[in-house]
Amino acid sequence: MSVYLLATLDTKGDEAAFVREHLKAQGVAVTLVDTGCVGEAKTSADVSREALFEFGGTDLATVQACGDRGHAVSVAAKAAVGLVEQAHTNGQLSGVFGLGGSAGTTIGTAAILEREWKRGGSDDRRP
Repeated sequence: MSVYLLATLDTKGDEAAFVREHLKAQGVAVTLVDTGCVGEAKTSADVSREALFEFGGTDLATVQACGDRGHAVSVAAKAAVGLVEQAHTNGQLSGVFGLGGSAGTTIGTAAILEREWKRGGSDDRRP
């Protein structure tokens, strides 16, 4: 069982590394997922951005070539929702932690809300 830490590692890599290390120091297993697509990742991920976008049914190069940040965030959010759901189905998920600015928050929140909604713990307020 693991907390899935979703972060755009090109812009929030240092912060994600900090959170991962502090969670691990408390005995929490962490799976760091890179949801970014533009710059170089500032720390290593357990799930690369390439793997995330492939999970979402596309590839990183296609998303980058599109040049549309909104599209990239939408695709990453959809992929993150699917990845988190798969981890839950496989008994590998103990929690979700979304970290980021506007893009990272959108991506993380999509996965958190979808999981919460399926759990039955909130109103249907999905985006």
